[in-house]
Amino acid sequence: MLMGCDCKSSIMPRPTSPVLDTCMTPQEIETLIRAYLPDTTATVQSTDNVHFEALVVSPAFTGKRTLQRHRLIYGALGDRIGGDIHALSIQAYTPEEWSAREP
Repeated sequence: MLMGCDCKSSIMPRPTSPVLDTCMTPQEIETLIRAYLPDTTATVQSTDNVHFEALVVSPAFTGKRTLQRHRLIYGALGDRIGGDIHALSIQAYTPEEWSAREP
């Protein structure tokens, strides 16, 4: 029996197979990011478990440009990007940048 989940993209239906249709939850993505980047706060949201929005605050981003920060997050998620995670919107800040944003 094939195991899949109810993840569906509104753009294109996904095939059901144990390999191709393994849904990621926002909580799983948060856990992967935190495990890869110590002392990191990660908040991930999704309405369909295929398209995600991540807010990541980490001291690992100090001195790094936006692309370098995104690559660190992609490193945490590995080959799930483009597979289980169809799209990921990222906001990445150092703790100092994040503190400066809060009122």
